[in-house]
Amino acid sequence: NCHKFAALTVLKGIEPAKFVDAWLSAPKENNGWYRIGIALEHRYEGPALNPLGGYESHSLKSETTWIKSMMAELKKRASEAKGFMKYRIERAIPRIDVPDDELMN
Repeated sequence: NCHKFAALTVLKGIEPAKFVDAWLSAPKENNGWYRIGIALEHRYEGPALNPLGGYESHSLKSETTWIKSMMAELKKRASEAKGFMKYRIERAIPRIDVPDDELMN
């Protein structure tokens, strides 16, 4: 059962670099980074971005560019980081099946 606000396209209104700044400054206690990544994975799972068995919901497809930019920013930060911080950022990158642009038309 989906929360009634889960399909609102609000994240695309946040600059990806600022989102990543906030994410990386989240407290380490209570697995803050992990929880953010899992929340994003859940947000974009199933038909939210992709057709699934003919189901054409795509309720969050307008956030596709934002997702790609945000994940690219995380990868950039990981490439600039050293040691454990590099590893920690790499592990934070969510596993989201983002469709190719040509599939979005």
